[in-house]
Amino acid sequence: MSTGLLSKKNRPSNGLSEASHFAPPDTPCKRPAQPQFSAASPSFKSSKSNFSESSHDAEEIFDLAGRNGEYEMPPTPTKTFGSAHGETLHSPTVSQAWNIPTTKPVDSQFPTVSPVAGSLSDLKTPTTPAKPAIGYYDPLLTPSSNLDTLLLNKFQDVSSIGAGEFSTVYLVTEREKPHNKYAVKRTKTPLAGQKSLVRRLEEVAILKDLSSRTQDDDREYIINFIDSWEFQGHLYIMTEYCENGNLDVFLAEYGSLSKLDEWRVWKILVEIAFGLRFIHDAGYIHLDLKPANVFITFEGSLKIGDFGMAAKLPVTKGIEREGDREYIAPEVLALQEYSKPADIFSFGLVMLEIAANIVLPDNGAPWHKLRSGDLSDAGRLSSSSGDLKNMNKADGTRIPPWAPDFMLDEAGSLDKFVKWMLKPTPIDRPTIHNILQTEEVRTVESRRRSGAIIFEGEYGPEPITDLHKTGKDMSMLDQDEDWRMEL
Repeated sequence: MSTGLLSKKNRPSNGLSEASHFAPPDTPCKRPAQPQFSAASPSFKSSKSNFSESSHDAEEIFDLAGRNGEYEMPPTPTKTFGSAHGETLHSPTVSQAWNIPTTKPVDSQFPTVSPVAGSLSDLKTPTTPAKPAIGYYDPLLTPSSNLDTLLLNKFQDVSSIGAGEFSTVYLVTEREKPHNKYAVKRTKTPLAGQKSLVRRLEEVAILKDLSSRTQDDDREYIINFIDSWEFQGHLYIMTEYCENGNLDVFLAEYGSLSKLDEWRVWKILVEIAFGLRFIHDAGYIHLDLKPANVFITFEGSLKIGDFGMAAKLPVTKGIEREGDREYIAPEVLALQEYSKPADIFSFGLVMLEIAANIVLPDNGAPWHKLRSGDLSDAGRLSSSSGDLKNMNKADGTRIPPWAPDFMLDEAGSLDKFVKWMLKPTPIDRPTIHNILQTEEVRTVESRRRSGAIIFEGEYGPEPITDLHKTGKDMSMLDQDEDWRMEL
């Protein structure tokens, strides 16, 4: 059946070569003993003392913006990363890979975080060879170049892993601790004037403040800020590195073969929801939620990143923060209305893209239909087409007795869920807390035992209570079930 939306199945995945094909990670209990490539960042349980000034700095930056808070920021590109991440999937144990003694806290492995201030000159410049004189022009810091002399001098290994219209992202390795890898985003062109400065420092302040909230469990679903500095007018933002790339690449690779199983769709929804709850509860909105800004850890869990469009609530009147048109809420374009419901709408479109395995339109009739609440072009999102409980599937596979009722419901819980998030009127959409309090989300969270992209069976793993009833030994689960994602 033809629709107004393009399916990802049998479609080339962003022109990626066969050599860069996404390779799925093992589950945590099945990590190989020998690495193919040195692994990267730790799990980033940063101490609050390292970021004690963060909240104050965030307030300072937003006060600095003042009436100039309306500075325009161009939308970030949708496709910012290649699939080179997929080559760094295998690594040794955490203590081996990151060279962390068991008695030494992880925090001590991080660079010292410099405070954010009102000018680039106040940001810490890392130790480098003598700084060139004012007016020096470095041809290796041009927009067209993939090289960066500062990073090459400071770090042991430097490689470009992504580029958008305004920034380049590098994977860097510490010289003293070669198992420590980080992502560094650098502006392509030098910052020009106070407007650019204030706007970029706002992103730093938001990242720094979010990373300082160490007592919140949801923080693990947000990219962790490490450091920031300025060099020759360019702003550098250093964050943790997620070994398995971003969700956009994963969906392109997997979606070219088939739709993602519904259980993993629900797990992705749950983990993104946790990250979004953390952002909203901290008093911010992301405003650029999309698969390219959701990153995948070694364990297959998700982290929301790229806060280049984010804003503090309440949003200053008159600002313009338009992300990619494929994911933007209707009130943002029509009314410049920036609020939490705008993030919920983008979240709904992300889930529609994943569940339907489609390419979202950026204009035309299909684009307008999605923003009017008409999802008919996407087809059915839920796997079942009727009440299949305790019935055999056509291929002879039996539905397990622990299959969640909402995945077997003829009404289609996933369809209703996405439609709820994509209500045209902001007030009609659920809050992130409404979403996380639903029976479906609570069931998925209580049963899942691996990261969002890890395959756990079409209907998820058997609940722990049922395992006890059947007498299965939990320590033998890795032998009984293959949780590895099958491409």
